[in-house]
Amino acid sequence: MELENRKVETPNNLKDLILERIQEFDLGPSHGKEHLERVLGFALQLQDKYGGDVDIITAASLLHDLGRSNPELHGQDSRDLSVELALGVLEEVKFPPQKIPKVITCILEHDQPENTPSSRESEILKDADFLSGLGVEGIFRIALWTGESREGIESLIDRLSEKMRKRIASLTFPESRLYAQREYLLVRMVLDDYNRGKERSLPEIDENRFHIVIDGMSGAGKSTLIENLSRYFEELGKGVIKIKEPGETYSKVRSILGPESDPYSNILCFLLDRMRIKTDLRGNPEESIILSDRSFVSSAVYQQLKGIPPEEGISPEEISFLNRVALQPSIIIILVTSPEEALKRIMRRHEELGIPLGKNETLEGLRSAREKFLSMSDILPTLQFIDTTDKTEEEVFREALNVLRKNMLIDFNQ
Repeated sequence: MELENRKVETPNNLKDLILERIQEFDLGPSHGKEHLERVLGFALQLQDKYGGDVDIITAASLLHDLGRSNPELHGQDSRDLSVELALGVLEEVKFPPQKIPKVITCILEHDQPENTPSSRESEILKDADFLSGLGVEGIFRIALWTGESREGIESLIDRLSEKMRKRIASLTFPESRLYAQREYLLVRMVLDDYNRGKERSLPEIDENRFHIVIDGMSGAGKSTLIENLSRYFEELGKGVIKIKEPGETYSKVRSILGPESDPYSNILCFLLDRMRIKTDLRGNPEESIILSDRSFVSSAVYQQLKGIPPEEGISPEEISFLNRVALQPSIIIILVTSPEEALKRIMRRHEELGIPLGKNETLEGLRSAREKFLSMSDILPTLQFIDTTDKTEEEVFREALNVLRKNMLIDFNQ
């Protein structure tokens, strides 16, 4: 069993009764309904394997943080208020009286890593509550709670590093530990990035060695634009280095892995290819403009078009983040066109040059590719788009030059 961050339905209406009753308590953004349901989701997954009374676990999961309605209370004081308020709720929803003491015990034992739970239900609540404070959602919640408590950045960092680490070390169930370690790595990456950022400087852009990426959907005119830009820069007396993906390193590694390699392996092949290019260029002192045909943006788009389920694939955000270690473009220009125009150009190329059609080079595939490329601006706001529909080669070239001048703040004629 692998834990997931998901909602799990309870076998009765106890959950609804309690949630309706506690609406009057202002638990704040960090400990509200979303958090309580997340805790309950983890708790019921653990209960499904390890047992325990479902009613007790449900009630304890939803009532354990009522003391957070007073953000000035912490530790034992907060737990004591949770118990006081929980007793009133349990009585009102007619919870079985013989089970109430176990709910109260769960609440009292859940909050501190050093506490040793005395029952299966207490073990489950403690693990579930700690798991809800991990990963991205954990970072958000802890930041919110730190603000609600009128504490500063030092307290936030301490909660994310020291206190979170101690909570993970105290987890009871192996599934909890596996999930926690995976999520905590993301937290550590955020902390590492924060620490590096204290002395971070702006990147330097070499005006004699711009890296211009031309990416976008098939049939939009990438190769033509690169040839026109290359000719233009060479006529200005500038050196030009042209790169086309995928490169030699990708082909070699992919041939070793075989055609049935998993999505991560394929993305890493592209990353190795880009890192090799970065190494090769580092050893080339020539002052040149680099023109790349495709980039990691295409990797992110076509990964989505393969229809791989999210849990089996790699997200566009992950692909973009991984690319930080490769050669960084000075600017990325994305070419799009109408699916009909793209298909017309692709078919003409196929008939005249014999270039085989790609899997996504259908009207439906091109329509999806256009949509995915345009949506990449949600992840990469600095992308520059040119729609080449009904435009001549010269018009696209002139528009690209204007984009370069505007965004690079450089006059290439100088």
